[in-house]
Amino acid sequence: GVIEWNDDGGYPLDPGSNSPLDSRLTNVRLPVTGAYMVGVSSYPRHFRADGTLRSNALGPNSNGTYTLLISGISTSMVHINIDVKPGSGETAPINPKSKGVIPVALLSNAQFDTAEVNQQTLRFGAQGDESSWLRCSKDDPDLNADGKPDLVCHFNTQAAGFEPGDIAGILTGNLNDGRRFEGRGMLKVVPVKRQY
Repeated sequence: GVIEWNDDGGYPLDPGSNSPLDSRLTNVRLPVTGAYMVGVSSYPRHFRADGTLRSNALGPNSNGTYTLLISGISTSMVHINIDVKPGSGETAPINPKSKGVIPVALLSNAQFDTAEVNQQTLRFGAQGDESSWLRCSKDDPDLNADGKPDLVCHFNTQAAGFEPGDIAGILTGNLNDGRRFEGRGMLKVVPVKRQY
């Protein structure tokens, strides 16, 4: 559906406005998560549902410049289950000095479809913002036996930035619709063997 707000009076002067002719919408809450198009026009040039204008008439205050400020936007975070080194047991051992890779399984559920993952946005490591992603497997195993395909991705061990004392790995990323997701998986950092 189309949601439309009109606030053409502009009075009283809102904090942050440059002119009493400025319009300001406050405390606007969109009813659903998704992508929205914002259109700005001068009165009486209202938008139709298809994005075209109802009128081409220009009023006396139609010229000039404007700045569109949108603040307070928050995207809903999807929390997912992950399994660090699937099949290795409940707590995966990690050697932070290893030049290998860490496989991480992203487990689908009713709110999370691994087919919708934007793989290039994946980050995994001690903080969840490490650029350690290398690739994801092409097959779609069902690791948690829920009838939904899961996704196994591989991350550079050293780039993940784990240190002694870390007990969890954090995976973050985006879905194709822009929503963010995050998962945490248990692990243990194993002592690095000394070289003699």
